[in-house]
Amino acid sequence: MCVLEQQGAEIAQMKNKKIGVLLVHGIGRQALPPQHDSEKLMYSSALYAKLHRQLARYNNNMQADIAWVEANYAHVFNDVQSNYYARLGKQIKRSRIRQLVIENLGDAATYRPRARITYPYEAAYERVQASITSALEKLEAQCQPMAPLIVLAHSLGGQVMMDYFLTRAQNTSSISSFTNARSLKRFITFGCNIPLFMLGQSPEKVEAISHPAGKVGDLDLPWWLNFYDRDDVLGYPLIPTGAGFEALGQTGQLQDIQINAGNVFTRWNTLSHMAYWRNDVLVTSIAEDIVRYLK
Repeated sequence: MCVLEQQGAEIAQMKNKKIGVLLVHGIGRQALPPQHDSEKLMYSSALYAKLHRQLARYNNNMQADIAWVEANYAHVFNDVQSNYYARLGKQIKRSRIRQLVIENLGDAATYRPRARITYPYEAAYERVQASITSALEKLEAQCQPMAPLIVLAHSLGGQVMMDYFLTRAQNTSSISSFTNARSLKRFITFGCNIPLFMLGQSPEKVEAISHPAGKVGDLDLPWWLNFYDRDDVLGYPLIPTGAGFEALGQTGQLQDIQINAGNVFTRWNTLSHMAYWRNDVLVTSIAEDIVRYLK
């Protein structure tokens, strides 16, 4: 086989994935992949490993059939917060607790859409949204045309994706149908704090989102699953948030699922927020979706 034929075969193989899975992280600092291994999995590695073992039981080859891409946007928040912490200098008492407050609660404040004039650089909100588009483009480059898309969003990632579906996913003029999430089959949020962004709104005026394709007739319902732990102070059911979410629940499009995230040391406290990535109930639900969409 000549060099051109070999390159063509490699490109065809790259675009032959049957399912695209987008991972979206939540609050807190996230380590970026090393420069020498930019495709290395970071925050989703434990979930990937557990899912790989489950799919092997169904004789599915996860590496061959599934494109798995992590969206990374934490660096946008990290830069803003590090600069602020440095400007404080010795005016405050530095502590690990204070740093955690700035790095975690500060993420939501940094992300919140606001006027551009408050920043001397591109708004953090738009930079985060651009990172989602970039991750979806990476997925598209590996997948068959209009391959089924599964989005897994943790914590703040749920709000990030909800905003994406509301704004950029409706922009058909500049990005592809796949990047617009038109082929979305399942949206899974876990440890989701979307309701906290809705506080202050009258429940009857709370709006949710529609499926990016604009119709749900051909979809397996519910297309949105929300997993939460009662002990997780950052994770909430969505349907009680207000009218828009109630409507999604009543039409079978949204389902809240209560689970126990974590082990005997973490499932009863706030540490459960980071334990969803290893939860067997969540992993099994994702595995069942993948097996169904591969048929």
